Amino acid sequence: MVQKQHIPIELIPTFLLLAEELNISKCAKKLGLSQPALTRQLQTLEESFGSQLFIRQSRGLALTQTGRTLKKEIAPGYDTLLNALTRVQKINTELSGTLTFGCFSEIGTHLIAPALFDFAKTHKQICLDIRYLSEAEIVSAVSNGYLHVGISSRVPESESVRSYKLLEEKVHIVTARGNPDLEKHPNPAFAGYRTNDRLLHAFLKSHFAHRFRVLPDANVAVNSHQAILDAVVQLGLYAVLPEHSLTAALRNGQVRLASSKEIKNQVHIIMPDSEFPERKTLEAVKFLRKKFKSSEGLGL
Repeated sequence: MVQKQHIPIELIPTFLLLAEELNISKCAKKLGLSQPALTRQLQTLEESFGSQLFIRQSRGLALTQTGRTLKKEIAPGYDTLLNALTRVQKINTELSGTLTFGCFSEIGTHLIAPALFDFAKTHKQICLDIRYLSEAEIVSAVSNGYLHVGISSRVPESESVRSYKLLEEKVHIVTARGNPDLEKHPNPAFAGYRTNDRLLHAFLKSHFAHRFRVLPDANVAVNSHQAILDAVVQLGLYAVLPEHSLTAALRNGQVRLASSKEIKNQVHIIMPDSEFPERKTLEAVKFLRKKFKSSEGLGL
């Protein structure tokens, strides 16, 4: 049984360049090699095929029959491979393609989506796919690589996710115009994003723990900040919401601040914990962190 010789694949580009130039001096210069070094590489390649690939002539080289066959067989496939490798490399080196971003609907509408639109204006080859999801859905999708970037209200416990502080938003308590301040209401009722509303409980625990030893549930729970504000106005309730969701309603006089007290709510930006993250992911995270760090009231 004839033992197969090892084919030094790394020398195939050298062979193809030689087959094109048919000149050792020119080829050596293009490869940054000495002529003796290039000659040794050619000898190694010919030994691996067990056949002469070039005929040395006074004016240069000429392909043998084996050399012509080898060039014909491998040149198209080699070009296809190089093109494929180039396309894959572009994923990590060019800001192009689709950036998938998971976000909460309220902060997404008011803050994150407009910032991402600015990012897309700067990088016109980027397509945006912004999805409004729950926090659990966002963390899971980022962890499993279905989202490039996401938003979280806390640092995820998943080891497959990187987390960076993005912004710190002010959180206020508001009520209908005819209602007294929270401190003066004998039996206030609340609206919230969910029955055991996290922001409501954090606000009362921070400033009114002496009054609310048992944190109250929301009388009206609805997963929309605008609907919460509607409930506040129509039912005379109190609600704790981030500042970005209150600006228009306060300016128009639909609601008013029910206390001068406030709390701060941190928002984190998350991405897959990859050794080689895509460049568009890194640039998007960098852009958003820089943008919100310089925004008044939203500093890191």
